[in-house]
Formats: sequence, C-alpha cells, structure tokens
Amino acid sequence: NRVLYSDETYRMWASQVEAGGWTWLRVIRDPYKRAVSSYRHAVINGYEDRKMARRLKRPIPEGGGYSFEEFLDYLLRIDVSIRILHHRQQFYPLEERVTPSRIINVDRDDLMQALASIDVELERPQEPVETLRAAVAEIGSAHHARQSSSGRDFSAVALTRQDALGDWPAYACFLNDSTCAKIAKIYAVDLRRYS
Repeated sequence: NRVLYSDETYRMWASQVEAGGWTWLRVIRDPYKRAVSSYRHAVINGYEDRKMARRLKRPIPEGGGYSFEEFLDYLLRIDVSIRILHHRQQFYPLEERVTPSRIINVDRDDLMQALASIDVELERPQEPVETLRAAVAEIGSAHHARQSSSGRDFSAVALTRQDALGDWPAYACFLNDSTCAKIAKIYAVDLRRYS
C-alpha cells in the first residue's frame, strides 16, 4: 500500500478516474466486535506494547498486560484514520467519491452467501458456496479465538499474550457502557457510514 499510494502514476489515475459507474462492494466488521478482536491481536503480537507503555507511563511486561479499557484509551489518542490496519477505521476516503452498491457486515451477514449472490447479480461464473467456505476455513484456527462462556466483565482486566492464546472471553464480556462509548467515539465515522 505504501508503494502504490505514493506512486505518481497511481495518484494521477486516482485523481482522474470516473469510478461512479463501477460496482462497489464493501465488506466490514461490526466496530464493537472489531475493537475487541483488535485488542486481542495487539496483545498476542505485542506490536503496540512500547507505545502502550509510554501512554500508560508504566512498563508492559514481556507477553503483554494491559486491559481493553487501556487499549481503547490509547486508540482515543491516535489517528485511527491512518494508523495500523488492525485499528484503522474501516471507512476509506475513496468512499467520498463512490457509493458502495452493497455493504456486507461479516459479523451479521453470511459472507459466503453474500458473495455468491453478488456473482448471480453480476452474472459471473459462480463458485460453489461450500468451496468458498472451505477456502476461508484454511485461514487457520489460530486467527480465531476459542470463546469462553464467562459472563464476567473483562474490560478492566489486564490480559496477557498467554491469556489471548487460550480461551478468550466472549465479545460481550468486554462491552459495557464505558467501552461502548469509547468505541463509538473512536469509530464514529464507521458507525455513521455503515450502521
């Protein structure tokens, strides 16, 4: 992306292209579930640990150790329109010039069925839905958390990499009035565009 978007040929094309006649498909995630998923990803991979330590004014031990509330406080202080892909807002500036003909929320809609129906609408050769499901299943189980059924509020619990690699609390265990208000502020543009 850094190479393409800074390329002069691409930038000239992007400023002149008439993209309004194209069919635009937008695939998104629910911002609330995505925020929890982003937190887990950051805890597992540790790529925000140094920045989190500076923001929190305390060391982050090897293997993580900060809460979802602290993570959201961090996101409130950075520009989510340009930062790390896992935390970035989903709205993309090109959408100021085009209107997606279809928005698929993968946390609410069956992605495979939606893609198959788009093939029908566009009169394209159809890939069998089960073939699509099998391809997605190959992504790997490590990417998806095994959810525990605890009803406890985990929003203020400092979870570690080890915690994130095991059973992970259900999304609802991180969402309360405080965290929902922060997510609504962080991803206001996404909620406005895709709700």
